[in-house]
Amino acid sequence: RWVGEITMERTPNSQLLVHAPPDLQRKVARVIQVLSRGTLASVRISVTLFAGPKPFATGAGPDGAMPEASWERLCAQADEGAIRRLGSIETVAQLDQTVCAFSGVRRPVAMTIGDNGPVAGTIPDGLALEAHVLPTGDRISLRLRLAYTKVLAVDELATPKGTLRLPRLVETGFADLRAVPAGAPVVWGSMGPFAAESDLPPHVIVIARLSWVRP
Repeated sequence: RWVGEITMERTPNSQLLVHAPPDLQRKVARVIQVLSRGTLASVRISVTLFAGPKPFATGAGPDGAMPEASWERLCAQADEGAIRRLGSIETVAQLDQTVCAFSGVRRPVAMTIGDNGPVAGTIPDGLALEAHVLPTGDRISLRLRLAYTKVLAVDELATPKGTLRLPRLVETGFADLRAVPAGAPVVWGSMGPFAAESDLPPHVIVIARLSWVRP
């Protein structure tokens, strides 16, 4: 804390210039720099869905964090075809910001008929994500929403005004708010199970990795 005489003057662009000892100015500059870095800090969000024929053994601890060896084993099993990687999304969000992302394709459909015939549109076939990062100190709090949709087929239905394209699909969702350690893969929970006609493995887990991205 500094107590002394302070003088101020107005600059040509109408800002106030405060005169203080150089040591105090340097301390204030460092504080502003630290606060600016904290404000601009972002979080890299990586989410992957794995599906398998039986429950997964991840070795996760009480907070859901799993060893790197377990993560690498899951990735190797997915590469070998023993389990399936249903979807994967990576995005970046600043603190207190909501981001949305999608990984997959959009299938053309026509599910309604307008005055000029079938109305063309699309539906998602893949993984959709909505995430909101909350500042919580040394951990990262994330409000995560996921929706996974798999289009099984698109059936055509002839009508007097044209042909409708009606999708048959399966879908499931997931939502959670958690504070997790940065850098480690974390098991967030499970999705599904899917209907038998989907031909998808019954056990699906959500694994996310959050890491700081600082300016």
